[in-house]
Amino acid sequence: MKRSRHIPWPGLGLAAGLILLAHGCLSFCLALEGLRSATTGVSSRWISGDRGDPMLYRVDTDLLPSGITTNQALTAISNAFQAWASVSSLSFQFDGLQSFGTSPAYVVISDSRIRVQLHDKYHYLNGALGYGGRAWTYDGVNFTSGGLGGRITTNEFDLNTRGWVVINNTNALMSNPVTLTETLCHEIGHALSLDHSSTNPAEGNSLLKQAVMYYAVHADGRGAALNSWDTQVVQQAYPTNNTPPYGYDRIILALTSSPQHTPTTGVNRVEIRGLDRQTTNLTMVMTNTSLYNGTFSFANGRVSYAPTVWVADSVLDPAGGSAWDRAFVRISDGTNASPYIDVNVTSLLDDSVPRDQLPDSWANLYGVSGATNDPDKDGFGNLFEWVNGTNPTNGVSEFAVQARGLASGQLSWPTRPYEVYQVESTTNLAVPFSACGNPIPVTTSSATNPLDMSSPSRFFRLRRVP
Repeated sequence: MKRSRHIPWPGLGLAAGLILLAHGCLSFCLALEGLRSATTGVSSRWISGDRGDPMLYRVDTDLLPSGITTNQALTAISNAFQAWASVSSLSFQFDGLQSFGTSPAYVVISDSRIRVQLHDKYHYLNGALGYGGRAWTYDGVNFTSGGLGGRITTNEFDLNTRGWVVINNTNALMSNPVTLTETLCHEIGHALSLDHSSTNPAEGNSLLKQAVMYYAVHADGRGAALNSWDTQVVQQAYPTNNTPPYGYDRIILALTSSPQHTPTTGVNRVEIRGLDRQTTNLTMVMTNTSLYNGTFSFANGRVSYAPTVWVADSVLDPAGGSAWDRAFVRISDGTNASPYIDVNVTSLLDDSVPRDQLPDSWANLYGVSGATNDPDKDGFGNLFEWVNGTNPTNGVSEFAVQARGLASGQLSWPTRPYEVYQVESTTNLAVPFSACGNPIPVTTSSATNPLDMSSPSRFFRLRRVP
């Protein structure tokens, strides 16, 4: 039986580019053999595996195939995801049950999750056995040939932002747990950007016909069994032996003055932290800079910005995708390259009197002046308080770990939104601290992070990536 129907799906325009949707049935020209591409001719991929982070998936069990229990369904889903994890750089983690209230294809939340719906209550399938798809974003202005999803050898990718799988619970084949597992594995393959191995009913090539990505279900008891075609195709996007490097987008809150300040830590400068799961031998380049209100320079992993205007405070919300100027940085390990790291100048903040590296608006709000002055006597100067988003007149407001979360194994701290933080740890204060997990980008005024409590004498500390 064929797995999916054949219809196109429109794209949605956004300020930062385009979000496009692709289903398990679409037939586009292929940028890579066996991988689905968009109308741009570029394939797309998920990047969580590059960072060693699991992809989260949620499951809607409002209805189930006849005779299938919730435990059987969750086991089938887990086995299907694990089949792909075992041959790729990806890993997956169950994120709970949820009633989506509609087809997951219409849950327009770009949260990098895959939503699995074990029924067709909302009549999305039109009789098909199952359906898998994903949404992706691309920058049609700066990177028309792809790159937001990184580069594997010479192949550029756009960025997957959400995925979905829908199963026809009324089809009798889905009442068999093994066939259900096979179907889930196939549709998850589409959510990972794989195309059909073949759509030929009389396919004579056994490699193509026996792939889990063959267009028709085998229903022969194989379950989530991948063959070499499936493995070779998925590793084009998710290689196991050399994942691309990665980093995190940054913002610059630029001070404008006359004459202009020299960029320094926390003022008109940010650090790009390049990371890779296999090597520390990385190089970085800056590209596609805009020059509307200032100029960029790049050295030793730091992006500096020199405004060419002197204006009153002009603040943009980073969530809106706008910027006074922007630059992109790319990290390379010599073979693969990271997604483009977006560095946005989101604020031009006036520092006119007394030119103390503090925004006039912030200094006037708290009635303070002088970068090193410490009016609340907490040991942190005004510049440190501004950079870290704390109140310079309240000694309790400080960049420090909050004790209330420690007992539950959570590290909690106040943040300045859209900054990046790094938790570090050591088992012995006589030896240096080392990074504990990946850097943590935040968009809110506070953050929490689970701690590794496996060692009874582990010490933790927190740094803001400058």
